[in-house]
Amino acid sequence: LLTDFGTRDGYVGAMKAANPDLVLLAYMNGTFAQRSQGKAYPAAWYMRNRWGKKIRSSGFGNYLMRFHRAGWINDREAACARAVSYSGYDGCMLDMLGTAPLDPGYLTSLPIHPRTGKVWTRAQWLDGTSRLAGSVKRGVVPRFVVANGIGSGPRYFAAGAESERILNGIDGGLAEAF
Repeated sequence: LLTDFGTRDGYVGAMKAANPDLVLLAYMNGTFAQRSQGKAYPAAWYMRNRWGKKIRSSGFGNYLMRFHRAGWINDREAACARAVSYSGYDGCMLDMLGTAPLDPGYLTSLPIHPRTGKVWTRAQWLDGTSRLAGSVKRGVVPRFVVANGIGSGPRYFAAGAESERILNGIDGGLAEAF
């Protein structure tokens, strides 16, 4: 999704004129397709559970995607480039890169890593989302790419969580409830 505030009615230029240091970022969900997009992408792009069913977020109904695969990565790169071009913004903010989807109840069922046949570990998840963010950044250089998913203070500092991994190769991160 693209935050559409002011993209067509001159507000971006006016805001930049008022504050030349202002950085505007287009919102994108990094790891999920929206709830209306259950058939919008090739079937192989959707993350599956042990029984081969698509996995959705419990709170929003969004579809978890195979964020570590080339198809979805290329889609996110192109979506960011389109959003920046359309909006005149300075880059993209990729949401949902942290480990919250691995917490009990966040998803309709836990995602299975295709190579191991087991539930993704936090380290595997962060390595995969970090690669996704780095690829998006390389696709829109010199534009900004910022990730949301550092999480809360306890998640950030938890042994083994290492949520700072998602910052590798990008311009910054966003922490909620820190």
